[in-house]
Amino acid sequence: RYLGGPPSSRRGVPLTPGGCIRMADTRGKAHYVESQISGFFERMGRQVARRPYHVLFACVLLAGVLCSGLPSIKSESDAEKLYTPSRNNRAADEKILWREMNAKLRAQALAAGRGGQENIDAIGQLIAFKEGGNVLSTEALTSLYALHKRILNEVVVTKDGVEGLKFRDVCSKSSIPGYTTNCMPTGLMDLVDESLADPFASLRSVDATAVVLAVGKIRGTPQLLGGRTNNADGTRVEAAKAIAMVYDVDVYEWEDAFLEFCLKELKSNNGKGPGGDLYDISFQKSQSPDEELTKSTEGDTSLLVASFTLVMTFTTVVMGSFFDPVSSKRPLSLPAVAAVGMSIGSAFGLMGHCGVTFNSVVATTAFLLLGLGVDDAYVMTQAYHYSAFELPAGHTVEDRIAHTMGKAGVSVFFTSVTDILAFGVGATSLFPAIVQFCAYTAAGIFFCFLFQVFFLSASMALDCHREYCSVHELWSLSGKGWLWGPGGKYTPDKVADESRLYDDATSPDGRRVKLMPDAEATTRFAYKWGEALLKPIPSAIIVILWCVYLGIAIWGTTKIGTGLDTRDLAPSDSYWSTFVDENFRYFAERGPPISVGFPEGSVDYETDAGRKEIISLMDKLEALECIEPYPGGRWLDAHLAWVDANGGSSSSLTSETGYSQSVRQWQGTPQGLSSTESVLFGEDGKVIESKMYMRFGKLTTTSGDKEGVPCVKDMRKIIDSHAFPSASSAAGGGVPVIPGL
Repeated sequence: RYLGGPPSSRRGVPLTPGGCIRMADTRGKAHYVESQISGFFERMGRQVARRPYHVLFACVLLAGVLCSGLPSIKSESDAEKLYTPSRNNRAADEKILWREMNAKLRAQALAAGRGGQENIDAIGQLIAFKEGGNVLSTEALTSLYALHKRILNEVVVTKDGVEGLKFRDVCSKSSIPGYTTNCMPTGLMDLVDESLADPFASLRSVDATAVVLAVGKIRGTPQLLGGRTNNADGTRVEAAKAIAMVYDVDVYEWEDAFLEFCLKELKSNNGKGPGGDLYDISFQKSQSPDEELTKSTEGDTSLLVASFTLVMTFTTVVMGSFFDPVSSKRPLSLPAVAAVGMSIGSAFGLMGHCGVTFNSVVATTAFLLLGLGVDDAYVMTQAYHYSAFELPAGHTVEDRIAHTMGKAGVSVFFTSVTDILAFGVGATSLFPAIVQFCAYTAAGIFFCFLFQVFFLSASMALDCHREYCSVHELWSLSGKGWLWGPGGKYTPDKVADESRLYDDATSPDGRRVKLMPDAEATTRFAYKWGEALLKPIPSAIIVILWCVYLGIAIWGTTKIGTGLDTRDLAPSDSYWSTFVDENFRYFAERGPPISVGFPEGSVDYETDAGRKEIISLMDKLEALECIEPYPGGRWLDAHLAWVDANGGSSSSLTSETGYSQSVRQWQGTPQGLSSTESVLFGEDGKVIESKMYMRFGKLTTTSGDKEGVPCVKDMRKIIDSHAFPSASSAAGGGVPVIPGL
């Protein structure tokens, strides 16, 4: 039909004498709401066709104003904040209590002249490892100690105008009495004694359970050495595949310099580090997770540019004609894709003005909007293409745009509304990451709809004027056909030139406007496919294949895992991902520490009954299969054992007999030094809050979702069911909290 040849015979399809499908007039039978919406878009299309320049300018101006909010967008990459429920979230509430407790303990240490700067958690971590090797060999230890000294002396920063600050100038100081001028321990390298004939003697017989470091800090050996081989009786470590070093500092500039130092070491040693074949290194700083997740988002920018380029190329091919450059719709590919770009910029800018946080998941919104926006553009362009045939030859540009919008506007409107509603409901999620993603996407879909029905329809009006002036598509970029040329400047009353018409008896005036002949190929394929679906065998095959696919899909849903591993959000070549992998490989023999806090009012420390309640609860928690004791983690038991060992009676200690004074005396001994970071005293000198530690057993995933999450749930059940009759209701009656890993 479109090629001008004789009509093809289509079995069962009513054809007009001209070879076209006979379509029944269903306008009067259409749903009332749909007909009203269609009429609205027809009227809107007429207004756009009468003032296309004004509409284009208004769209660009609106996008420009909204895009001014882009610099105001604030990014968040903390997985804990993004994927923790924002309402009715016990874990979040416990985190708040835990931070408040730590802040009080920190203030207590500062008031006593202990500790470094407040609220600074800068840190540099390094792991030296060798699969199948031994980092405790003399050669490896010599190289590691040299690397350790270089980190202490060569990583220098400038702070507050003071240059050349080394690790010992900015390190976090111990809060343990007697060691307040000492840096926090970095690990086993602190035990090296260069004055001995064998400086590494103390490292050759490390206790297999725990190590007492220089400032009285007790660290579990599994935290310091990974992949260990013990002696025959299992009490000492003979060899290890990995060793960990931690550098706590009070300035973030130092950890930045530490990271730069480690990256240079990798680059200068072909990715292995200074140990060569003796060991490799991996490392991170406190800001590594946030920075690497941000890099992942920034990397999406190049992918988005590539996506726009591919979509633009595809749209140019699909909308164009290889046989009729005048009726070709290729010039519309640019405004179609531009409308999507304006939509993305407007949505993101609006969110910036509204203060909605950006996260790595939101980065996928741009790709989603690109697909949805171009899909709407195809719908509108298809309706615009066939509107030339559906109208009499004497129609104007205004008539064609009105007819196009009356048909395509309804489809685009309903799909946009349903999408906005779906993402609007998603914006009520408990998870901030999902709320932000849905908010950005819903706004983007709204602007996609807005710019497609206005910006693209105005561009269609100009393109229609060019087509009716019989101007080649390539000239449209220069403005010929709608700014200048044979038809003069754009006018909505323009009708098609005689060269664009052909005779058609089915038309009311006997003629119609030519269409792109390329569309006939699509039409032929559609009818061939439709005819095939009417036959039993092809239909049965398709149904069977669909059922097989559906069955596989249902089975696949049962294999979907849960939990979030933030490592998966970082770039695949990230140094931080390597650190997470190696840290889990060598130091996951024991799970990470988990803390239990006893806030003010949860227990009465001054009575023997109150102390027994704490001990009973800790015993119940450590009885869980997923929990193990943590070396030095229960200060209360250690203190009571010290009292009994020194001729006292722990059960007789009360507020009247000096329990809190006894705790302070114990903290002045080597056994009680480390507890100063776990016990909080009130203004009256009595113990009011404290925290204790235990640890998980071996985890099988870096996210801990298979063991850690169920274990924390079991711990909360025990805490909820445990009675604290001695708790003072006047003090608040708080319950113990578990802040998590």
